[in-house]
Amino acid sequence: MKKKYLIITISLLILLSIIVIYRNLRIPNGLNITINNKTKVNIENMYLSYNGSKDIKIPNIRANDKYKINIKNTQFNEGQLTLYYYDKHKLKIEEVLIGYFEEHDTFIVDVNVLAITEDKHLKLQVHSNQKYLNIK
Repeated sequence: MKKKYLIITISLLILLSIIVIYRNLRIPNGLNITINNKTKVNIENMYLSYNGSKDIKIPNIRANDKYKINIKNTQFNEGQLTLYYYDKHKLKIEEVLIGYFEEHDTFIVDVNVLAITEDKHLKLQVHSNQKYLNIK
Protein backbone atom coordinates (compact mmCIF):
# COMPACT_ATOMS: atom_id res chain seq x y z
CA MET A 1 0.00 0.00 0.00
CA LYS A 2 2.82 2.41 0.88
CA LYS A 3 4.48 1.62 -2.43
CA LYS A 4 1.30 2.63 -4.28
CA TYR A 5 1.19 6.03 -2.51
CA LEU A 6 4.88 6.56 -3.21
CA ILE A 7 4.37 5.89 -6.93
CA ILE A 8 1.37 8.25 -7.04
CA THR A 9 3.31 10.99 -5.20
CA ILE A 10 6.32 10.67 -7.50
CA SER A 11 4.04 10.70 -10.57
CA LEU A 12 2.33 13.87 -9.37
CA LEU A 13 5.67 15.57 -8.69
CA ILE A 14 6.90 14.67 -12.17
CA LEU A 15 3.68 15.99 -13.72
CA LEU A 16 3.91 19.21 -11.71
CA SER A 17 7.55 19.66 -12.77
CA ILE A 18 6.62 19.21 -16.43
CA ILE A 19 3.85 21.81 -16.12
CA VAL A 20 6.19 24.35 -14.46
CA ILE A 21 8.91 23.80 -17.08
CA TYR A 22 6.42 24.07 -19.95
CA ARG A 23 4.96 27.26 -18.50
CA ASN A 24 8.39 28.83 -18.14
CA LEU A 25 9.28 27.97 -21.73
CA ARG A 26 5.96 29.09 -23.16
CA ILE A 27 5.73 32.51 -21.50
CA PRO A 28 8.83 34.67 -21.83
CA ASN A 29 9.90 36.18 -18.53
CA GLY A 30 9.31 39.89 -18.09
CA LEU A 31 6.66 42.24 -19.38
CA ASN A 32 4.91 40.73 -22.41
CA ILE A 33 2.94 43.50 -24.10
CA THR A 34 0.64 43.20 -27.10
CA ILE A 35 -0.98 46.29 -28.62
CA ASN A 36 -3.92 45.45 -30.89
CA ASN A 37 -5.01 48.18 -33.29
CA LYS A 38 -8.70 47.41 -33.78
CA THR A 39 -9.32 50.62 -35.71
CA LYS A 40 -9.35 51.33 -39.44
CA VAL A 41 -6.45 53.81 -39.25
CA ASN A 42 -2.75 53.52 -38.53
CA ILE A 43 -1.50 54.42 -35.04
CA GLU A 44 1.78 56.23 -34.58
CA ASN A 45 3.85 58.01 -31.94
CA MET A 46 3.11 55.79 -28.95
CA TYR A 47 5.69 55.09 -26.26
CA LEU A 48 6.21 52.76 -23.32
CA SER A 49 7.83 54.09 -20.19
CA TYR A 50 8.96 52.35 -17.03
CA ASN A 51 11.10 53.45 -14.10
CA GLY A 52 14.80 53.75 -14.73
CA SER A 53 14.68 53.21 -18.47
CA LYS A 54 14.82 55.08 -21.71
CA ASP A 55 11.33 55.33 -23.21
CA ILE A 56 10.54 52.74 -25.87
CA LYS A 57 9.04 54.09 -29.10
CA ILE A 58 6.43 51.76 -30.50
CA PRO A 59 6.62 51.42 -34.29
CA ASN A 60 3.60 52.50 -36.32
CA ILE A 61 0.82 49.93 -36.05
CA ARG A 62 -1.25 49.49 -39.18
CA ALA A 63 -5.03 49.27 -39.08
CA ASN A 64 -6.25 45.94 -37.69
CA ASP A 65 -2.71 44.85 -36.92
CA LYS A 66 -0.82 44.26 -33.68
CA TYR A 67 2.59 44.83 -32.15
CA LYS A 68 4.26 42.62 -29.55
CA ILE A 69 7.18 43.42 -27.31
CA ASN A 70 8.88 41.64 -24.42
CA ILE A 71 10.83 43.60 -21.82
CA LYS A 72 13.06 41.10 -20.03
CA ASN A 73 12.69 41.12 -16.26
CA THR A 74 16.45 41.57 -15.95
CA GLN A 75 16.08 45.08 -17.43
CA PHE A 76 14.20 46.53 -14.46
CA ASN A 77 14.09 46.45 -10.67
CA GLU A 78 10.63 47.71 -9.83
CA GLY A 79 8.25 50.35 -11.03
CA GLN A 80 5.23 51.16 -13.11
CA LEU A 81 4.63 50.58 -16.83
CA THR A 82 2.95 53.42 -18.70
CA LEU A 83 1.81 53.80 -22.30
CA TYR A 84 1.74 57.38 -23.54
CA TYR A 85 1.06 59.34 -26.72
CA TYR A 86 0.32 62.91 -27.75
CA ASP A 87 -3.10 64.12 -28.82
CA LYS A 88 -3.99 66.63 -31.56
CA HIS A 89 -3.10 69.54 -29.24
CA LYS A 90 0.31 68.02 -28.35
CA LEU A 91 -0.87 67.13 -24.83
CA LYS A 92 0.73 64.04 -23.34
CA ILE A 93 -1.88 61.37 -22.59
CA GLU A 94 -0.82 58.55 -20.26
CA GLU A 95 -2.37 55.17 -19.50
CA VAL A 96 -0.95 53.02 -16.70
CA LEU A 97 -0.64 49.44 -17.92
CA ILE A 98 0.92 47.93 -14.78
CA GLY A 99 0.60 49.87 -11.54
CA TYR A 100 3.50 48.12 -9.82
CA PHE A 101 5.94 45.38 -10.71
CA GLU A 102 9.14 44.05 -9.22
CA GLU A 103 12.27 42.47 -10.59
CA HIS A 104 11.60 38.91 -11.77
CA ASP A 105 7.84 39.47 -12.20
CA THR A 106 6.17 38.21 -15.36
CA PHE A 107 3.11 39.99 -16.74
CA ILE A 108 1.02 39.60 -19.85
CA VAL A 109 -0.53 42.89 -20.95
CA ASP A 110 -3.06 43.16 -23.78
CA VAL A 111 -3.94 46.65 -24.97
CA ASN A 112 -6.81 47.01 -27.42
CA VAL A 113 -7.11 50.32 -29.24
CA LEU A 114 -10.84 50.41 -29.94
CA ALA A 115 -11.24 53.88 -31.43
CA ILE A 116 -9.51 57.18 -32.11
CA THR A 117 -11.36 60.46 -31.58
CA GLU A 118 -11.01 63.60 -33.71
CA ASP A 119 -8.68 65.01 -31.03
CA LYS A 120 -6.48 61.90 -31.44
CA HIS A 121 -7.47 60.45 -28.07
CA LEU A 122 -7.31 56.67 -28.01
CA LYS A 123 -10.11 54.61 -26.52
CA LEU A 124 -8.17 51.81 -24.84
CA GLN A 125 -9.10 48.53 -23.22
CA VAL A 126 -6.28 47.15 -21.06
CA HIS A 127 -5.96 43.65 -19.57
CA SER A 128 -2.96 43.09 -17.33
CA ASN A 129 -2.29 39.79 -15.58
CA GLN A 130 0.63 38.73 -13.45
CA LYS A 131 1.28 35.18 -14.56
CA TYR A 132 3.59 34.12 -11.78
CA LEU A 133 6.38 35.40 -9.62
CA ASN A 134 9.86 34.18 -10.47
CA ILE A 135 11.94 33.48 -7.40
CA LYS A 136 15.44 34.96 -7.51
